[in-house]
Amino acid sequence: METSKTGFAFDNLLITDIAAAQEVLGKIGWIDRIDLIIPDLHSKSHIIEQIENILPIGARLEHNSEKTGSMREMVSAFQLNLTALSLLALVVGMFLIYNTVTFSVIQRRPTIATLRAIGATRNEVFIMILVEAIILGGLGTAGGVGLGILLGQGTVEMMSRTINDIFFVTNVRTVEITWNVLIKSSLIGLLASLFAALIPSYEATNVSPVSALRRSHIEEKTRMALPWVSTIGALVLVLGGILLIPNWNLIITFSGVFMVLIGFSLLTPLVTLIIMRLVQQVLKRGFGLVSSMAIRDITRSLSRTSVAITSLMVAVSVIIGVGLMTSSFRLTVEKWLEDLLQADIFISAPRVASSVASLIDPQLVDEVQKVSGIKRILTNREVTVNANNIGIVQLFAVSADVAGNKRKYKSALGNVSETWEMVKSGGVVINEPMSVRFGLKAGDQIKLFTDRGGHSFEIVAIAYDFDVRPSVTIYDGTYRLFWDDQNISSIALIIDSKTQINEIISQLRRQLAGKGQVVIQSNHSLRRNAMLVFDRTFTLTIALQVLSMIVAFIGILSTLMGFQLERRQEIGLLRALGVTGQQLWKLILLETGLMGASAGLIAMPVGLVLAIILIYVINLRSFGWTLQMHLQTMEFFKAFAVAVSSALVAGIYPAWQLSRIPVIDALRSE
Repeated sequence: METSKTGFAFDNLLITDIAAAQEVLGKIGWIDRIDLIIPDLHSKSHIIEQIENILPIGARLEHNSEKTGSMREMVSAFQLNLTALSLLALVVGMFLIYNTVTFSVIQRRPTIATLRAIGATRNEVFIMILVEAIILGGLGTAGGVGLGILLGQGTVEMMSRTINDIFFVTNVRTVEITWNVLIKSSLIGLLASLFAALIPSYEATNVSPVSALRRSHIEEKTRMALPWVSTIGALVLVLGGILLIPNWNLIITFSGVFMVLIGFSLLTPLVTLIIMRLVQQVLKRGFGLVSSMAIRDITRSLSRTSVAITSLMVAVSVIIGVGLMTSSFRLTVEKWLEDLLQADIFISAPRVASSVASLIDPQLVDEVQKVSGIKRILTNREVTVNANNIGIVQLFAVSADVAGNKRKYKSALGNVSETWEMVKSGGVVINEPMSVRFGLKAGDQIKLFTDRGGHSFEIVAIAYDFDVRPSVTIYDGTYRLFWDDQNISSIALIIDSKTQINEIISQLRRQLAGKGQVVIQSNHSLRRNAMLVFDRTFTLTIALQVLSMIVAFIGILSTLMGFQLERRQEIGLLRALGVTGQQLWKLILLETGLMGASAGLIAMPVGLVLAIILIYVINLRSFGWTLQMHLQTMEFFKAFAVAVSSALVAGIYPAWQLSRIPVIDALRSE
């Protein structure tokens, strides 16, 4: 079917009549399945019972949902993780909205005070500001929806490739825009704008006309509220931790993650004050009086500076958390592949997707044996079978364990060698995702539907695995007893001398030339290709990190502009007292640098906690993977550098603007 006419999963699909397919595939007289459409009648159950009674041994009647249910669960978990990462960016965006509305209120505080003085009520001013925020939020949401569609078109190929690599074959190339998605996105944008604008709107109206003209009134209230805000932050943090206690509901788990972030955010003002007091004496020796002025400006305007620090902290903590999770995941997978792939050379048929195993001629084993330098030959047959109460699972029938003594089990009924002997005696090994998703453990029974009918196998071990599909490993001899299948999917070779690997691969290519299409890879090449798939999978998370950082940068820029605008008269007074433009630059950049450094320092433990949650909670509950935490100090240094440099760059424009204002204009109050 032509790609240009479909654009969906039917691309690259060959459709032919059954007779031609049987001849080409060597299955003359055989069919794989019969699809039935049973009318939704009162006698439907009776019809199903009659069909089941006439089925031959090895055949079974299965509902379509059994095939699609497992895939839906896997894709649903994948979508939920992407949604959660997107909501992290939304949290950072809400801080940006808060800053924007606050900046607008700061600019118009004298106007608001005048309106209050001539009779405008608090509710009228509150509604005025809130309506403005909603209008701006609506415009921003409309722009965001449009930009989201463009980004969706740009990332659909990337996502399609990721699903091909991990889940199942698909070839989606177009973006399907539904009203459901548009309405949901618009509502989320408007509600986020409304929620973020509530506090600055309330702040602007909850003061008298006289106090509205005094900045000190807001800071007094902020100082008085600080103990309460910190206490609430600690309580929210504890509540978030409670929600993370083993619970397999991912929505509750993600709610716990967001509550942890909100809890840390509410604690940021208090921690900022502590950091400023700790560094005051150290900075005074290097920067003199300017450092004291910078620290004083940050702490006395905590209602503004803490928001900028918090938004930057959240963005940087996401960078640290996702960065640590990704690097830990990568190192864990690298070590797992190193232990798992102990053979030197692998031979397989070309694959159209990771979920589709092709066949190679079993006679190739005899051809491979003719090549000198090969010490041992191992075979693998990969098929999909049905498991009772589970659905479709991947079945690997192996002649020997390619990992050998390097194999690591999450749990087993014996040691590595004993476990393999139990597998040879009829036991099976299941992967960790299957164990987690269906609550299976070593010692349980699993019923597989074979060509001889349903048969129960004992689970002798749970193997670490980073495939999202449930899989069962069985001994090749046991597989041949229960399934009428002599085919193989891949061959693994162990050679006498690893220094001859390139020479042996060349011999194999000559020996197997003209005997069917096969892919011959060295151990190193196979692992490298596997890691390329891994890197492609996490491309989207890297893009999300960059997006969060851009949003945070805009947020801190708007905060600094508002912060410096409030200090216009103060800056004018400093200039009148003899402060030079160079000294003013030094003061403002030191302030912004300290704010960035504070955000970076606070983000380190927050990012570490976020990484721990992502590794030990989110990944395990979403996909059933056990990852090992690998602390990469470079992730912390990189994030700290990003925080400081972002704050410094954001401070350049306000510093440039204020240094150019004439003293008389800065001192003028009307």
